[in-house]
Amino acid sequence: MYTIKSQKDNVLLSITVLVLITASARLVAVLYLMTELEAPGSTLVLVILYGIVLLGSIFLLLRLVRTRKHKLTLQANDCVYMPLFGTPRNLSYSDLDRIDMGGKTYILYGKDGKKLVTFDDFHMENAHEIIAFLKQKGVRTQI
Repeated sequence: MYTIKSQKDNVLLSITVLVLITASARLVAVLYLMTELEAPGSTLVLVILYGIVLLGSIFLLLRLVRTRKHKLTLQANDCVYMPLFGTPRNLSYSDLDRIDMGGKTYILYGKDGKKLVTFDDFHMENAHEIIAFLKQKGVRTQI
């Protein structure tokens, strides 16, 4: 049984959550100070700075959540695709259309033309085994 994930588990998730909570608290504090002070010009820079950090943290958090949940598990007779949102789907190997190979990056597409999962040699040590397994199951490759 093989499992394809977008990336390996990332340690940045807890750090990102910490930065997100800290930036949110600081942004709320600065906004409160802006309403209390009569000269809010000096705190406007802080609001912009913390707002940028907050938005960047939210973007990174969503990206990290996607890489942890989005995966495809290959079994002997079928595969299970777990999308970012929604319930896992059982797929047969005939539901898989092709694997696009570009350099050391592989993209697996379903019959509906949607990209299911992307993986590469950098984040996986057994990417070549997975490609050979999928070829054996009848999934065509495309360069």
